[in-house]
Amino acid sequence: MKYAILCCSAVFAFVVVSVPVHAQSKDEWAYSCPPADLVQGVPAADQGGVPMEVALGACAVTGDLAGANTKDAVIAVTAEPIVSGAKVWGVAMVTLIDGVNVGFIFQTAQNNITHTGQPAYQITWGTGRMSGIKGSGVCAVIYLPNGGSNGSCTGLYTIP
Repeated sequence: MKYAILCCSAVFAFVVVSVPVHAQSKDEWAYSCPPADLVQGVPAADQGGVPMEVALGACAVTGDLAGANTKDAVIAVTAEPIVSGAKVWGVAMVTLIDGVNVGFIFQTAQNNITHTGQPAYQITWGTGRMSGIKGSGVCAVIYLPNGGSNGSCTGLYTIP
């Protein structure tokens, strides 16, 4: 019995040591988005005729992501009206200063009283040296009266 426990423990230790571990690193960046370039209302049947909005735009991005300076982003957003504001989700592609791209998905609830939100994001893909990047984090965002937004984000990522 002792041999079986020792043998299983040794196999488990070998498996744990053999599995590659990728250290998580911190990212910090900020963005500023003017009003969207394209906004389209889509009727939402369950919202009494109040339309959902689909928007496409570009944002300026500053800060550090995986040791590289960020440059800009293209973003596609869907907003669904709810009692306190809007449920917002979408995708973004951030371009780094060296031309490498990193893809994100995000979701939040926009508060109509404070005009703020705290989007949670996931990093889902990357090109070039960022291929295989994965991560997640949160942002603090202020929605502007003109339809734009400003935010700052922090999170963790790994690159294989």
